[in-house]
Amino acid sequence: TMALFSIFDGSFSIIDQFSVFQTTVTSATQARLGVPSSVLDEVGDPQGALDANCEAVDIRRRLAAANSARYKPDLAKSVSVLSNRFEEQGQIKDAIEATEEALELMRSYAERYPDSDNGRHYRVMQRDLERLTDDKLSDTPGDSQ
Repeated sequence: TMALFSIFDGSFSIIDQFSVFQTTVTSATQARLGVPSSVLDEVGDPQGALDANCEAVDIRRRLAAANSARYKPDLAKSVSVLSNRFEEQGQIKDAIEATEEALELMRSYAERYPDSDNGRHYRVMQRDLERLTDDKLSDTPGDSQ
């Protein structure tokens, strides 16, 4: 923390320094949140991957509650991955609900910056929702096609 004082000529308060430290720590932690889920999925533990992803979503919900502007897009991406996990386990209704939530979380960012990574991810999630909805309709008993 002393380095911050010298860099900014003492203009940072103790609270500002803690905020910078906390943001750095949570960003580093956040970058690793998806790793256990993908590793578990790759080694053939889909339930473990789902559980790990649910935990990542819970953590990102808390981060987004504390700083929405910073963490809401990441929460949307985690919820989108959760949707994929639900779909892999045949839980289509849960996958649709998670995708709808992810779209709602990402909407304002995608509209503001359509050519950004968030904008592109939003369009992918829209296509995922269309596909999931079509799949659910085609799996409905008594559906005539």
